[in-house]
Amino acid sequence: MTDNGRFGLGSFLARITSAHNRGIALDLTLETLADGKALAMQSEMHDLSWYSAVYRNNDNAKRLEKYMTGVGMRGLSSEWWHFQDDATREAIKLNTYLSKGVDASGWTRDDQGWRWRNESGVPQKNTSITVDGVRWTLDSNGYVVE
Repeated sequence: MTDNGRFGLGSFLARITSAHNRGIALDLTLETLADGKALAMQSEMHDLSWYSAVYRNNDNAKRLEKYMTGVGMRGLSSEWWHFQDDATREAIKLNTYLSKGVDASGWTRDDQGWRWRNESGVPQKNTSITVDGVRWTLDSNGYVVE
């Protein structure tokens, strides 16, 4: 579980209250109606390896993602099974966003704005980056300049 020190209990247990505890996040999979068996995904649920990353989604995981994002939920790039209701999170004024996961790179957001992290999880600062064909400028704190 700890992957030679990369993850500790704090990576899996909330120090205060998690989005799951507050009722705005859930972990789920799809089952067949006929026999209630779970559809095959690219990994087991809560397998915190690179196999769980969303970019590896198989057809069943893509279907789950389509259903959940279609109703306004947002996923976590490292867990095909995790979805969170950020609209409710904002409505009740929680100041935490999804940022932990197996895939350290990508967009993160806090009360000050959006940041891009490299593969090591380090926010990029004082630079311009291109993500999915879009050019972004990042300030001295790593936040997107509007």
